[in-house]
Amino acid sequence: MYVLLDNTMATMSDVIAFEGYYNSSAPWSFKEHKAVWKSGERYQDWEFKNEWHDECPYEYPRFWDQGGALIQDENTTKMIGCMDSEFDQYGDVGAFGQYPEWQKQLSKFNGVQDRLRDWRPSVQTKLQHFMCMMLKALDFDGFRIDKAMQVTVDGQGNFSHAMRECAASIGKYNFFIPGEIVNGNANGAIYIGRGKEPSMQVDNLTEAATTNSTYIREDGYQALDAGAFHYTIYRGLMRFLGLDGNLLAASDAPVNFIDAWHVMVQTNDFVNANNGKFDPRHMYGVSNQDVLRWPGLINGTQRQVLGSFVNTLVVPGISMVSWGEEQLFYVLDNTAANYIYGRQSMSSAQAWQMHGCYKVGDENLSNFPVNSSLVGCQDDAVSLDHRDPTHPMYNYLKMGHEMRRRYPVLNDGFDVRQLSNQTFHYYLNGSFGEPTETGIWSIYRGELEGAQDLSDAGGYGNQPVWLLMSNYNGSRNYTFDCSSTSGQAIISPYDAGTTVKNLYYPFDERTLEPSKQKLHLNGSTEYNGCLPWLNMTMYGFAAFVPKDVWEAPSPSLTKMILNDTFIGHDSRIMVSDEDKETLTLELRFSGEMDCDSVRRSINITSTTGDGSVAVIDTDSVDCLTTELLDEPLFYGARPSIWRYRTNITNVANGIHTISVNNATSASQDTFTGSKDNLMFRIGQIDNPMVFPFKANYSSTLLFSSNGKTKRASESSGTAEDAFYVQHKAPGADKWRYSLTWGAEWSDWMDYQGGNSTLDKQTWAGTKRQKWSGDHVKVQYWSKASGSSDHIQEGDVFGSIEHVRRFPHFFVHGSFNEYGYDSGLDNKMKLVGNSTWEYDFMTEWPSQFQLNVWGMTEDGEPDVSAAFGDIDNDTVLDRIGPTSLEMSVVNITDHGPESPFLAWRIHFNDASFRYVLLPVGNRWRQLALFILLAVIPPVTALLGIYFYKKAFYAVKHNLIGLSDPKSLIPIAIRNKFSKGEVLDEKAVAVSSSSESVGADVVMDNGGLVTAGAMVKRRTVLIGTMEVSNPHVHLNRPRLLGWSCQKERYLPGLEAHPLKVSDPRALTGRASVSESILLYDGTLRTLPPRRDVHTQSIQVTR
Repeated sequence: MYVLLDNTMATMSDVIAFEGYYNSSAPWSFKEHKAVWKSGERYQDWEFKNEWHDECPYEYPRFWDQGGALIQDENTTKMIGCMDSEFDQYGDVGAFGQYPEWQKQLSKFNGVQDRLRDWRPSVQTKLQHFMCMMLKALDFDGFRIDKAMQVTVDGQGNFSHAMRECAASIGKYNFFIPGEIVNGNANGAIYIGRGKEPSMQVDNLTEAATTNSTYIREDGYQALDAGAFHYTIYRGLMRFLGLDGNLLAASDAPVNFIDAWHVMVQTNDFVNANNGKFDPRHMYGVSNQDVLRWPGLINGTQRQVLGSFVNTLVVPGISMVSWGEEQLFYVLDNTAANYIYGRQSMSSAQAWQMHGCYKVGDENLSNFPVNSSLVGCQDDAVSLDHRDPTHPMYNYLKMGHEMRRRYPVLNDGFDVRQLSNQTFHYYLNGSFGEPTETGIWSIYRGELEGAQDLSDAGGYGNQPVWLLMSNYNGSRNYTFDCSSTSGQAIISPYDAGTTVKNLYYPFDERTLEPSKQKLHLNGSTEYNGCLPWLNMTMYGFAAFVPKDVWEAPSPSLTKMILNDTFIGHDSRIMVSDEDKETLTLELRFSGEMDCDSVRRSINITSTTGDGSVAVIDTDSVDCLTTELLDEPLFYGARPSIWRYRTNITNVANGIHTISVNNATSASQDTFTGSKDNLMFRIGQIDNPMVFPFKANYSSTLLFSSNGKTKRASESSGTAEDAFYVQHKAPGADKWRYSLTWGAEWSDWMDYQGGNSTLDKQTWAGTKRQKWSGDHVKVQYWSKASGSSDHIQEGDVFGSIEHVRRFPHFFVHGSFNEYGYDSGLDNKMKLVGNSTWEYDFMTEWPSQFQLNVWGMTEDGEPDVSAAFGDIDNDTVLDRIGPTSLEMSVVNITDHGPESPFLAWRIHFNDASFRYVLLPVGNRWRQLALFILLAVIPPVTALLGIYFYKKAFYAVKHNLIGLSDPKSLIPIAIRNKFSKGEVLDEKAVAVSSSSESVGADVVMDNGGLVTAGAMVKRRTVLIGTMEVSNPHVHLNRPRLLGWSCQKERYLPGLEAHPLKVSDPRALTGRASVSESILLYDGTLRTLPPRRDVHTQSIQVTR
């Protein structure tokens, strides 16, 4: 096995910002931006200086465009000065979008990856030194250069040269440096080997493979050895397999794989930098970590199988298998519709099933034919262990690579020809007029004469192989005219009369009929053979060789069955107690096997609570060759034809692994060729190692030794008063615990079962972050399963708390400024077992997140455990606190439908699934709103009315003027009076030479009446009641007004009381309780019932 490390070459972490663009993308600037550190974090080996040089002390790099031409334009001519920095400071560039190559290679990637100035000699020297140190320390065998097209090509050539010299110094003479090439072939050719521009291509394939031509760089400075994932072929596969979208790249090779191969030979420098030999090593795959999973599409399994056939047998180079392909992974876990990928775990994990129902969509493909990816959350197999050696896709790939060893032309034959085809074109709506060619192809794969001799390569040497493939999305019986010379015949590379046999199951044989063509392959002078008809399955294929060189595939393990019921790797068996069990084991194979060899090859290892190991009962062995036991999952997969049965005894609760090590066939000349490990688990329903979904909570896990509950922050140091856990996890190797809901964990400890005393743990937080009761989380790890995704938790035994897995939840969102607005109640209620609720009403659309810890002591949101739904699958996600993605639940509609008013957030902490339930009634709310608007003024008016009725005994007005009676106070009536507004200086009264006071209106008789609106700044309203015989007034002046007994209002100036009718001054005057007279005396008056009132406006 060789190990390659992924190397981002020049892109780093996100530590540097550009001045003025701390929270936004910095635009491109030839003058560069000033750099600043984002925080106290620093690079220890790299630095920047914001000193501008009008002329850069070192040369700018060379750039080539996507067509493969050297860029020399108005942009590169501006590249003269530069900052004195080890980083490029020209601005940011997005991960997606159209940018010139020079901008991509000099910009900070996607705003989150600082870019080293790899074209500065001192930076190159440091990079080479550090990576050589790493190589000598870790002893790996190559680098995969990530985002290789964003590294300056000369910088990459210098780096690769240094790495090969470093590797050679420690005896590595085949150091391999592929890179991620996402652009088309013309631009990729600049990086491959010594680099070729389009004008440097060599048209003759033999000449291209055997002679040197003109290159961009000198020998030894080959930048990349190959494409790490050949996107040109992948884009061709997407078109070939029927996907619809903009699948083209600028200046790319053709979609037809044979034509694409010829273009690559003509334009790519395939000479191995280590040995000088022609050595194409592009890596071809049907998927990688950044693209979709084919089995999740309609007919996706068949499409992937045909794609693997192309990559393994048709196109020369390295067949690359991305993890999960061999298990037909189909779950997608991307969070953006323009970036589709599946990165499911190989070991058992629950998250990919929980989030397995895909909801994000695809913006890159038109009519995205997604299928099973939509319902992955319903498939329990998604959360099992996926290192299954019996999987039919695993065995299919294994068989293809065996063909490459047996028939060397399939591994190293550089002569790939399209002999004939029967195809048609159709056009998909989203493909911008680019046709999809569909039908059947006949392909020759052999050695390149004049450049190769594979006779000594082992196996069947230079024996050519006839390949057939069809991308029609249905079964079809093709018919051909073997007498045709105009393309109606399917031509074979073999002579007429040859009997050929398919290397793929069902291993069909055909005898070739003569055609009218002589291809003169391998020195033949006979007419080539032809097939008059051929039945092809949906996305079918075949690999024919002459029957006399046909060899059956080596046998493989195809299935495991336990107790005739539990089928497959990582089966889970539930039992009711801890007693030892006896199970029947059946192993199935694709070929007839030697029974004794299989028995000897089997070994069992067990991880159990008591340390016991299961045993094979050799006396119960039963072997049998049968008819087909299993229908193949897809065309090319192999059925089971032989089985081995036996009993397994002494099976204790836990995890057991059955190993089958290189079993021998019945003919004794072929072997399984591998050590295959099959796992099964057995246990009770509350065992989290066997049933992690069902056993993630237990009410009998945590106990208090003295029966008293205590907070986790308190000491539990002695055996008498400590907490202890009662384990139920046989199968585990190690465990750890947390008494603080995961805020603090213990060290990992060896699992021994039984009871374990827990040491105290401390916790600090705000009063609002505290929780009630005592709770424990226990995490288990198993070496056999390779997984630590086994957590069981519980409250202390006897607790009255509902079943819960979190201490509390606080709802944060824009409605409360994500917790900063503490005036709104945002705490969810635990209303039942595992069930939390919160009634959420705000302005729609809106968003929210569930935060476990709420606000910290310093008034900031605690982002360590904030849950949102970034993939819209109604299952909450927890992402890293440093992620730039908003972890929120988006409510994009306009609220619940009528008559509902708000959403009730209903969350289950066992499944992490939430639903929004409409609650409330908007008509009731509207009625309440109307009542709240109407009741206050109505009650105010009623209060005024009853007040007047209760405290005023008004009979009649004997003297002076009176206003009409009204329920509306005079102040309000005056406000809306339509009487003539008088200027106080313009009013004259015939009975007096003095000016009229404020707020008076002149009636028709020349009298001035109260109630007029006069332009005046300040008005004091006073009330004087007349007709009291106890006080005699001769031109009285109101000096003060008391609302309470013997209380004087200071600052009130004395002004004469002016009225128009002297009759109003006759008689006596009184105030309700007291009156301050002009001479300074204060007199208290007894209440009188016969008081008659006169309202007079008094001004200050």
